[in-house]
Amino acid sequence: MAVYGPIQSDARVMRAARSLYEKGYEVSIISLNSDENFTSQWFSNIFLRDKRKYLSLLSFWYNTYRIAKSKDICLLYLHDYYMPLVGKIYKAVTRRKWAYDAHELIIPEKRSKTPLRMRFFALLERISIKSADLVIAANEERLEVMRKNYHLKKCISVQNISDFSLSTTTNTPKDNIIVYQGAMMKSRHIDFYLHSQKFLPNDYTLLLVGGGDSIPELKRIAYEMGIENQVIFTGKVSQEEMYNYGMRAKVGIISYPLEGLNNYYCAPNKIFEYAALKVPMIGTPQPFLKHMFEKYHIGEIVEWDDTEAYLQAVKKILSNYDSYLTNMDLFLQENCWDNESQKLKDAITNILS
Repeated sequence: MAVYGPIQSDARVMRAARSLYEKGYEVSIISLNSDENFTSQWFSNIFLRDKRKYLSLLSFWYNTYRIAKSKDICLLYLHDYYMPLVGKIYKAVTRRKWAYDAHELIIPEKRSKTPLRMRFFALLERISIKSADLVIAANEERLEVMRKNYHLKKCISVQNISDFSLSTTTNTPKDNIIVYQGAMMKSRHIDFYLHSQKFLPNDYTLLLVGGGDSIPELKRIAYEMGIENQVIFTGKVSQEEMYNYGMRAKVGIISYPLEGLNNYYCAPNKIFEYAALKVPMIGTPQPFLKHMFEKYHIGEIVEWDDTEAYLQAVKKILSNYDSYLTNMDLFLQENCWDNESQKLKDAITNILS
């Protein structure tokens, strides 16, 4: 496998590696600028280092190709949109098989402006993807878009479901906390939740867990609104710390923009983590979230610009709290990593048989 980034922060890559290890494959992962003290029982590491801003990707492409070509491997498994060109070249030269795990949906929309950078990677994906022996999308909705646009045949979806569970913490006492966990980015409209916070009781805290460039601006907004004592910024934290924060919360926020196919058809991993932590949710109106909230009654959908609807959703959840917990175990049972893992194992075994 190869991922253009640190391995220790990419749970999807590690879950895929673990699945194939459980199937009996020996897995090695090539990664960039990883913590070299990071180890795993499921895979071995090949650490590459490169701090150059613009040349690191070219260097990573070359070294991934060189390492894969030099080893007697049955499959080169490439993660995310940075890597499919390597697979195309690798197969053309070696005639060996490769798989492409598309973490994102990067097909440009005709009606919207797409940054030149993403158009470049979309072009590389388009010219490379049909040479892959297997294409893996992050959910069924994204898979359908990719299948139609690229005329794919050998493709599956593997949802980005956390394999995290907390069977011993279901009775953990909850504090008066509304938590958002994720990137502190302007596009996530965290400022909406800050502005709405001033209308909630003073004993409720908005807990913002994660790092990002927008933190200084968000802190300024909280200060100017006089709610700095009702908002906590943790900065970037480890996975374990994130779960510990989430465990204490009464309500969890899932917030994504609706612009772009990738955002519109996302199936956020956070929904599975909140459910495992027994935290009812408020989410933006992506089709996946709407479907899951309606089917299992584990959360409420709210538009960003509707403060009244957000406050009503918080009140509704807190007033009927136990009803939102009722189907969380069923949701996790029917949408679990074991099912997705088996799909991946079967697909890889099929293309290698």
